[in-house]
Amino acid sequence: MGYTHYWELPAIDIHTWREIQSGVKAVVAETSAKLSYEFNDPDPPLVDSHVIRFNGHGSAGHETFFVERLGGLGGSNFCKTARKPYDEAVTAVLCIVGHHLSKAGELNKPYYISSDGYWDDWMDGRALAMSVLDEPLQFVLDGGE
Repeated sequence: MGYTHYWELPAIDIHTWREIQSGVKAVVAETSAKLSYEFNDPDPPLVDSHVIRFNGHGSAGHETFFVERLGGLGGSNFCKTARKPYDEAVTAVLCIVGHHLSKAGELNKPYYISSDGYWDDWMDGRALAMSVLDEPLQFVLDGGE
């Protein structure tokens, strides 16, 4: 099936989303992966008040990573990255989302973030997330070690 990350998020209040948005913009700026709106689209990643959307550029892309502030249409979401370089940015963003939802407490629960990989597989993404946060990471991968 491929290396895949999964998440189900609630509607996220605008204050928490702005914190997430700020971290994601920093991830986009600092990642070593070349990102674009879509693998075959030269436009930059989209990070706005409603959505986060990006892919690896060209052959470095696989499936588009997409998160909506209002929780999407319900159900689970997933992104197969095939361990391509943009996986670093995907896992960093999921760490940032999980971090801010954990900080927000019960207001934004329930949610889950999981992966075919283990916590050690997220090492690059975790390091990138921690480099853009001004505080220790408050998130552990569901089912991770």
